[in-house]
Amino acid sequence: MNNKLGKKVSSLALGSSMLILSMLPAASAFAASAPTLSLSEQGHQIAAQVSPGGQVTFTATSTGVNNPRYQFWVEEPNGSWIVAQNYSSSNTFTLKNVTSGDYLVTAYVLSAAQLSTGDYSAATNVGSDGLQQVDGVFVDSSVTLSAQSATVTAGQYVTVTATATNIYDPLYQFWYET
Repeated sequence: MNNKLGKKVSSLALGSSMLILSMLPAASAFAASAPTLSLSEQGHQIAAQVSPGGQVTFTATSTGVNNPRYQFWVEEPNGSWIVAQNYSSSNTFTLKNVTSGDYLVTAYVLSAAQLSTGDYSAATNVGSDGLQQVDGVFVDSSVTLSAQSATVTAGQYVTVTATATNIYDPLYQFWYET
C-alpha cells in the first residue's frame, strides 16, 4: 500500500470513529450512580447516651435504589453481631430495652428485585461520603480520666489514665493543649 493511500485509509477510519462517537451520548450518561444509604437516630445525637431499659429508633434512607428493602444489624455489648430486623420495606428499627454497654447499629439496603433473586452481594451500607454507615449507642457508659496529682509544675511529667465503663473493646486517644 502506498503511503498516500495509507494516509487516506487511516484518516477515513479516524473520521468514521469520530462520527460514531459524536452520535453517542457522553460516557457519564452510561454510568449508573452507586446506591447509597444514610442512617440516623431519632431524638438523639450521633453516639447517643441512653439509660438502661431505654430505646432508640433508627431510620435508614437510600438513594439510587428502586423499591428499597432494609435490613438492620446490631452489635451487642458482648461484641456479637445479630440481624435485628430482616429485609423489609420498613426503613425504621427500634432498639428496645437496652442494657449497660455499647451497641453499634448499621443497615443494609437492596432493591426488592435484588432481594427476590437473592442478589445479596448488591447490598450496601455505604453512604454518599463513601463510608459505612454505623451508629453507636452508649448505655450507662462513661470514660473517666485520672492523674496521680492534680498539680503539675513546669517541666514535670504527668501520667493520665483513661478508664472506660460499659464500652466494649475501647480504643483510647489522648490529646493535650500546649
